[in-house]
Amino acid sequence: MTGGIDLSLATNMGLSAAVYASLVQAGQGDGVAILGALGTGLAIGAVNAAAVTLAGIVPLLATLAVMNVVAGLELVLTQNTVVPASTDFLSALSAGGPFGIPVLAYVLLGFTLIVAAVVQYTPLGLRLYAVGAFPDAARAAGLPIKTFVAGSFLASGLTGGIAGILSVSYLSGSTTGAGDMLLPIVVTALLGTVFSRRLVPTITGTLLSALFVGFLVNGFQLLNISSTLVSGVQGLLILLFVSATTLLGRKETA
Repeated sequence: MTGGIDLSLATNMGLSAAVYASLVQAGQGDGVAILGALGTGLAIGAVNAAAVTLAGIVPLLATLAVMNVVAGLELVLTQNTVVPASTDFLSALSAGGPFGIPVLAYVLLGFTLIVAAVVQYTPLGLRLYAVGAFPDAARAAGLPIKTFVAGSFLASGLTGGIAGILSVSYLSGSTTGAGDMLLPIVVTALLGTVFSRRLVPTITGTLLSALFVGFLVNGFQLLNISSTLVSGVQGLLILLFVSATTLLGRKETA
């Protein structure tokens, strides 16, 4: 929405999960572990924000560099091993909810509604769209462009921390290889515009995209299709999206 991308989100989730699980292993309570995971996510978001808005690095390159640093920190913290974690809070998150639907699914839907309400139905969301789609007009209107861009990376970092907590509850601990989620995240973000109106990214469109990618990956796994082919299909989806948007842009220009 603000014209950038956060490639560090997958490793952010991995490191935040590792911090949470490590704190639980050290005897800390859920409160401290939650603060540790959220603080980790915010710190990563702050580094991305500083690299993009202060250093002037292109978001793609800035978040790519941060991604590799964060992946290294996760390996150092976990020693490339699984860090198990089990608490009442994690058990409650991983349990089944009403109508046989997992609690994590309700968390996803609830979080989506909250973010959609903020982004799509408030002045803040309108300004975010303006910053991403019409930066020159937004600057002329007096909007603090760098503040909004930095805030978007901070929000992304915070959601990475939240995802880390949910990952620990789902997997009963911190596991290695969170970086493998990078491709599904990129596919989800790009296809989010396809599932949205007029190829404008929306929160509800991103939710539909996430469900589509999840169903696709899980379906391939149930069919015992190799992970290499799954990655190839996701890469093909990215190429199709880029080609379609490029052609559409040329038609609008003409």
